[in-house]
Amino acid sequence: MMLVTSVTAIEYTLRSLGHRPSVVDDMDLWANVRESVPKDDHNVVVLIGASRIQLGFYTQAFRKRFPNYRLYQLAINGRHPKLFLKEFADDTHFKGILVCTFYSDSVLPSPYNDEQGYIDTYHQRTSPNRRINRNISTYFQERMVVINPWVRLVSVGQSILKNHALPSPNYLITLPDRSRLYDFSKKSKKAVEKNRKEKAKKVTGKVERIPVDEWLSKAGEMEQYVRKIQGRGGRVIFLHMPISGRLLERDRLCAPKKYYWDQFAKQSSAICIHFEDVESLKHYECPDDSHLDQRDAPRFTNALLDELVKRNILVPPLQYAANDKKSNLHRIKCSLRK
Repeated sequence: MMLVTSVTAIEYTLRSLGHRPSVVDDMDLWANVRESVPKDDHNVVVLIGASRIQLGFYTQAFRKRFPNYRLYQLAINGRHPKLFLKEFADDTHFKGILVCTFYSDSVLPSPYNDEQGYIDTYHQRTSPNRRINRNISTYFQERMVVINPWVRLVSVGQSILKNHALPSPNYLITLPDRSRLYDFSKKSKKAVEKNRKEKAKKVTGKVERIPVDEWLSKAGEMEQYVRKIQGRGGRVIFLHMPISGRLLERDRLCAPKKYYWDQFAKQSSAICIHFEDVESLKHYECPDDSHLDQRDAPRFTNALLDELVKRNILVPPLQYAANDKKSNLHRIKCSLRK
């Protein structure tokens, strides 16, 4: 009883200070989401890529506007998309819409080099216990602040000793569907500026070493996977999410859009959307030059969804219902003729 009372008191205290529950985003959670992607369904949307779409795509906005589709967030912080594109290309049952973020450094070796580990975790898990344990963990993690690693006992102790206070609320929250909310107002300006400089420096150093012909050749290697998916009725969209500030300036300098992205878009059979080419997507400031704040994510997502509807990639529910009704009437007429 004392333990329950203590945990309840700590939970209440942390919530009163602005802390929120957050799910731990590990390989088993990714595998659970991947496993839930329906087979042979054209009304499925899967997001792959890195952190920009994991933070910038507001999944609640999508589900509210398109209840006739099912959405799966499989982007992973810092990882490149090629192996995940191959994963869905090799899955003959995947016939949905794949939205894949792609940037000037996406053809380079991944800084983490563990993409295959996520895919292997999905394919090699044979014990139901592992899936069930992950589901149980997710259930409690999304409901209890006290088990959030951000406020684990060691972190709390260090914060009290160093700052004479409990840790400040985390600026990054992971939801059960693996989407993330980034609240830059909770992150110090000094930390944001340091992160911004580091990202700009890394991108510059990488892209300068890749001649445009070599870059296009590496980017073109993904076309084989695109054609596999589209050959069975699926759709692939390459998306360049917004960047700003130093990162955008250096990207323009080191990988000019007209030589890199634009040429890639011309040679790809996929739909290619660059934020600078769409008026409603281009006026966003990323606080760290790389990611959208959680306050901008819903507006950006709705603008992107409008663009996908405009390009006939997504069908609004009323229009979809009307089309489905016409199809049913057509099938009935055909059967009556027989």
